[in-house]
Amino acid sequence: MILLTNKLNSQILPEIRFSILVLFLIITMVCTKSVFATKYYIDQKRGCDQNSGNIKHPWQSLRSISTHHFDAGDTIFFRNGSQFTSNFEMKDSGTETNPIVLSTYGKGKAPRFTNPVFTQENMGRVLEIKGSFIVVEKLSFHDNPVPPSGLDPKLRHSNVTQMGVIFIHKGANFNVVKNCELSNSPIGIRVRGEHNLITNNYLHDADSITFNWGSIAIVVVGACNEIAFNKIHNYGYFGGSFGLDGAAIELDGEDKLYDAHNINIHHNISSNTKGGFVEITRMTDNVTIAFNVSDDIDKFVGAVGVKNLHIVNNTVIRIRNPDLNQIVFWQLDQFAKRNSEFLIENNLIYINDRVRIYDTQARNWGIKSQPRRNNLYFSPDTDVKTLMGVTMEASDFVCDPQFANLRKERFGLKKSSPALLKGVGAYIGTLPEWKAGIEMPD
Repeated sequence: MILLTNKLNSQILPEIRFSILVLFLIITMVCTKSVFATKYYIDQKRGCDQNSGNIKHPWQSLRSISTHHFDAGDTIFFRNGSQFTSNFEMKDSGTETNPIVLSTYGKGKAPRFTNPVFTQENMGRVLEIKGSFIVVEKLSFHDNPVPPSGLDPKLRHSNVTQMGVIFIHKGANFNVVKNCELSNSPIGIRVRGEHNLITNNYLHDADSITFNWGSIAIVVVGACNEIAFNKIHNYGYFGGSFGLDGAAIELDGEDKLYDAHNINIHHNISSNTKGGFVEITRMTDNVTIAFNVSDDIDKFVGAVGVKNLHIVNNTVIRIRNPDLNQIVFWQLDQFAKRNSEFLIENNLIYINDRVRIYDTQARNWGIKSQPRRNNLYFSPDTDVKTLMGVTMEASDFVCDPQFANLRKERFGLKKSSPALLKGVGAYIGTLPEWKAGIEMPD
């Protein structure tokens, strides 16, 4: 590089020579940073916090992370089979080409993290991400607390908006959480930052938080975030003001910080979530919900004042049988004028006769007039047209989608399926890779 620069010096303009020099310095800095990136190791059984943190002399506790400064490109390895009980923070930032990575090493099950004590300081959070360009992968979080029942009910309710086992703070951008497991984590992942990716995680088995809050797998508050290829199972609960509550994904909860526009929710699978798949309870713009499979209870999408909401190529199954008035889509009437550029297209909707799709007398907040086209509807129990609540569009059709095996919850389509010919539902072409990265049953 130096020889090339010297050779060109007499042939190019000074400002170009300056640009080449700057580029050379940048490349040199990046390469130097990569060379000197450090690997740190944490072993809860064999480590010691007074150690150097290398593989032969690992740290022991999460305290060593919160008190250490990390550089771009550094990796923090947790030994598989370890168990950590605490709250910890990642304050430092990586770069686009050299993120800071939290991962695992050794044999055995993924390292497990919990924070069983709910305090007003950390709200039961385990990992708080305050930096940018951080990758979190292959970790397992479990059994996290809810606000104590002895608190004032209003405080308990407001505490929920501060919860999140993995908590990405405002200003923490371009982070990735992937291949992690969260079990019995009432608010699994909360995203206040921007341009974050939550992908290939398995979140399961969490129920009530307070009387008016069911558990939520992923909460999005910040802008330009992507939620993709996650598996969510058995979130939410029966009870509360609406008869059930919770959701797989919510754009919700924080009036002053809320800015959840430009959100992409795709290729996720959710099952047995009480309260439904996606709930948007603040006004926002540009949300895409595409190629998801939802075998849940109650709504697939509930929206308040969304501009440019596209719901396309999803497979929605509603055949679980609680004694409740369920509806697949809803919008609150007082914000209906704000709901513009709202498209429901190429979705496969399979329901029993207890469910309504767009409108119902029991819940008169159903969607009535938003654009719809090329959706497949079917009910094995009755004429699905009686469950619509609106008139079918000319491009819509009614027929059995021919699932691969409905009883075993295999919602791929047989080769003879009319849905394949019409390009309807989540299973178009090759099947998406929905499996999360660790210890996830089929």
